Amino acid sequence: MKPNPHSQIFENLSQPLIDQGYFIKDDLFLPDLISNMLKFAHKKYEYGEFKKASIGRQLNKTKIESIRGDEIQWIDNWSESASLNTYGLFLEQFLDALRVNLRIPLKRFEGHFAYYPVGKHYVRHIDQHAKTQHRQVTCILYLSDWKPKNQGELIMYLHDGSQLEVAPKAGRFVCFLSGRIPHEVKTTQAPRWSITSWMRDDLVDFLPF
Repeated sequence: MKPNPHSQIFENLSQPLIDQGYFIKDDLFLPDLISNMLKFAHKKYEYGEFKKASIGRQLNKTKIESIRGDEIQWIDNWSESASLNTYGLFLEQFLDALRVNLRIPLKRFEGHFAYYPVGKHYVRHIDQHAKTQHRQVTCILYLSDWKPKNQGELIMYLHDGSQLEVAPKAGRFVCFLSGRIPHEVKTTQAPRWSITSWMRDDLVDFLPF
């Protein structure tokens, strides 16, 4: 097996997850990659492939826009576009690094495009359910341009009782431990696009939540 030329990058990304449970990075991806993934997401939306997101899991899934107002499109084929394939390879290599550095038996990742229309939000929550704790690490890559007037910030609730407000700027990569960081999305005043992914410790989940 050839050594991973980016191994030092992945090791550096793993360390803040160990130390504080999250990190935010702005310079991992070229602007063209972000732009091309956003264009691809727009095409998916135009083709009617996005659905209103639900809360709950499997047979208990419910759509309640007062809690969660985003629309999502699950990514079944990470090779469907060149830009998405590049990002999928990054996530695959990152998962391998996290498995070693965090000593978590991660086995796969999943993800979806997320679109917040104007006026939508997502109330405070965590990414693990009490009975299904297979999501271990959450990764978010923001795709759309952002200005302060757009709002729609991510609010992370940290263990020391403080809150961290994260602007969803294009190209910004946010990563945190799924079961340890409650978070919410403030009401957005402009279209907000991203890819959210999860590193999981199970092999298959037939009905994603």
